[in-house]
Amino acid sequence: MTSPSDNRARLGEKAAELLAEMQRQSGSPSGRSSGPAAGETAKGGARVKILSVIFGIVLAVAIVMVGVRLLPKERTVPVELLGTWETEVASHAEHPMEITADTLRFHTEEGWAEHAIVQVQSREEDARMWYRFGYEAEGEEFELTLYYYPPPDEHLQFENQPHLEWRKAAPEAP
Repeated sequence: MTSPSDNRARLGEKAAELLAEMQRQSGSPSGRSSGPAAGETAKGGARVKILSVIFGIVLAVAIVMVGVRLLPKERTVPVELLGTWETEVASHAEHPMEITADTLRFHTEEGWAEHAIVQVQSREEDARMWYRFGYEAEGEEFELTLYYYPPPDEHLQFENQPHLEWRKAAPEAP
């Protein structure tokens, strides 16, 4: 049988071995631990820096997106598009559309529906011009994209209905 003092001595030796092993793994020269090991602190600091950079990038992108939405939008409708446009296609022949300096008007079964233009985008494409109108209807924003073909065969085509050709209506006599 072993005496209690022998057990204490063995436990003391085991504790000293464990403490020495922990010091070797953490790289700490002293036997005292005052928080996370040095390697853990460096890793944690690097993580904080990386997360800070990512947060900064996300914040910058959000600010730019909000700023772009708040920029004034181009609303100038080209003079060549102003007027009433009609088509000979039977399903649309009784429903002309009108483009003014600040509205799009569509003739429907119920009468004229008028929508405020909030943005006009354009670009030249071959022998035609591409236009995208942003307009408001019932509190929501919509888009109408069309192509304008200049004279001698002046007409419009909606991007989603290329089979329809819209031609400018002759001005009404007084």
